[in-house]
Amino acid sequence: MTPLRFSPRDRRRGSAALGALALLLVLVTLLGLNYVRNYKIDKSQEQQKRPYAKYKTADLELLAEGYRMELRRAEGRQGAGRVQVRERHHLSDQVREFERVQKEARRVRDRTLDTAQVKGDLEAIEAEQRRRANAQEGVTLHLTRLFRI
Repeated sequence: MTPLRFSPRDRRRGSAALGALALLLVLVTLLGLNYVRNYKIDKSQEQQKRPYAKYKTADLELLAEGYRMELRRAEGRQGAGRVQVRERHHLSDQVREFERVQKEARRVRDRTLDTAQVKGDLEAIEAEQRRRANAQEGVTLHLTRLFRI
C-alpha cells in the first residue's frame, strides 16, 4: 500500500478551509455571546417597561375588560371640573364655603387622578396585547438581539 501524498495545492485548500471554519466558529461564538448579553438586558428592561408581560393572554383580556368597565365608571363619577362657589356675606359663612369648595375640589382632583391611573393601566395592557398580536415581532426581536451592539 502506498502512502497518500498531498500536493501543495491540496494543503493550501485544506488550510484555507480550516481558516474559514475557525473564522466561522469565532463569528458564531461572538454572535451567541452578544445574543445572550442582549437577552439579559431585554429581560431586565422588560420588568420595568412591561408590567403585564408575565400574564397569560386570556387573563390580559379579562383584566382589560375589567379596566374598561372601571374607566367607564370613573368617567361617570368624575363630573364637572370646577366647583361652583356661592357668594356669602358673613365671615363665618365664607369660611365654611371656602372649606366646602376645598373639599369638593380635592374630591374632583382625586377622581381625576384615579381616572388617569385607570387609563394608564389600560393603555399598558392594550400595548401588551398589541405586542403579543404582532407575530413577526418574535423573529425581529431575535434578530435584533443577535446583531445589536
